[in-house]
Amino acid sequence: MSAIKNSPLPDLSLKSGKSGLNSAELSPNLGLSTSKPNNRIIVNSGASEHYSPNKDWFIDYKEVTNKSIIVANGQRIAIRGIGNIPIIAGDNRELLITNVNYIPEIKTTLLSPRELAKKGWETLFKG
Repeated sequence: MSAIKNSPLPDLSLKSGKSGLNSAELSPNLGLSTSKPNNRIIVNSGASEHYSPNKDWFIDYKEVTNKSIIVANGQRIAIRGIGNIPIIAGDNRELLITNVNYIPEIKTTLLSPRELAKKGWETLFKG
């Protein structure tokens, strides 16, 4: 499968080991267009966990019950499942984002810097 480049974003990099990635270089490893909002991957410092509305991106998917999140407007939204999402970085490295929650009601995939840090990643936000 080929990597898909997103449009340029602010300098936001993820580092694992010595090499960094710009968030604009993250794409689902599924050959999908990233022009639709729900096909984008955003690193969100406000996200406490990883979330995605794209069930077809998941591998090792398991349904869950009795788990939900409360979003910014106070609404409670059910988490329907959990699994892993393979992505391709702009340098064609394949990465696996683990423990991603499936929530079909959200508009885009959100990655949590806190969860990435627990796995040894560093997130750098530059203005």
